[in-house]
Amino acid sequence: MIDWTDSNRTAEISNENIATSKEYHKSRIKFGEAKGKLHFLVAKGYDEKTLDIKLSLEKAILLLVSRDPKAKELYKIMVMEEQNYKGLHEVVDSVKTHLFVVKDLIKNRNMEG
Repeated sequence: MIDWTDSNRTAEISNENIATSKEYHKSRIKFGEAKGKLHFLVAKGYDEKTLDIKLSLEKAILLLVSRDPKAKELYKIMVMEEQNYKGLHEVVDSVKTHLFVVKDLIKNRNMEG
């Protein structure tokens, strides 16, 4: 039988995972918004012929970042948010594993006693 302490602990772990998942989601949104705006600036550069259409997207972004402070800021946000959401993804996975272990320990304890 699961007791009050067990219930509280699993609820705390679940709440922690929910909070981390929400932060992950926010970072993914910020990353996507910055990436979209940066791609728009590249497309605009291609259209206005300030960027050579033969350049790959990656090279065009780097060239644009070296010329345009707005593009540089968007690129910085994109990189930072990407690193943030990748780290948060690892935390979410770790908390899920921890919750699984806690539930398994509770289950085994209950089977023994």
